[in-house]
Amino acid sequence: MQLQSWRILRTFWCRHSDTVMTPKTADMPAHIVCRSCGWREPVIPGAPIGTRTWDSSRDEYRYLREKKRRAALDEQKQDVLARSTSPAPVAVTPRRRRRSNVIRLKRLG
Repeated sequence: MQLQSWRILRTFWCRHSDTVMTPKTADMPAHIVCRSCGWREPVIPGAPIGTRTWDSSRDEYRYLREKKRRAALDEQKQDVLARSTSPAPVAVTPRRRRRSNVIRLKRLG
């Protein structure tokens, strides 16, 4: 019980204004240490800094090449889609000639 009251008391007299940041090691992540009371807190990592996205102003030739490639691919997709949705032409097979040695019998009926 006495230990908890010490923690509460410490928050009143130490504002953690004189701190030192220790770098990350293999055993411990980076953290901030208060010089007056020894209080340690982990360093909250900031948002990652993103790399600049590719745009046409950086490489105009590449941009035009990719644009042409995408247009050709889209045209190819449209062509395949149109062919798959249209009805297939009926294949005309040549009729076989009748055999000359077969005699047709009349059916009784």
